Amino acid sequence: MGGCTEECRQKYIKALEELSDAIKAHINLIKSLKKNEDGTLPSFYMGDVYACCEGNLDPRMNYNLNIQDLFNVNLQDLDFPNLKKGNSNEKQREENKN
Repeated sequence: MGGCTEECRQKYIKALEELSDAIKAHINLIKSLKKNEDGTLPSFYMGDVYACCEGNLDPRMNYNLNIQDLFNVNLQDLDFPNLKKGNSNEKQREENKN
């Protein structure tokens, strides 16, 4: 940090706080995974989680439209820094089930 200005220090602190928030969100995500019937945890792709959080679960993009079903929390309630909050994908999920 030698030679760093106060502005530099504040930016560094902000970056660390955002990293800390991202780690906390990932911890909460993993804690909320539902177990399979055999006691194992399901596999999932973080890109699907991020798309759900942003409200971008486009069926044409080969996302797992049922990603929300793997978790005990509403994925859109998790606070991943740098992700835009999106609209609910409930309608898309219901259409996919039919």
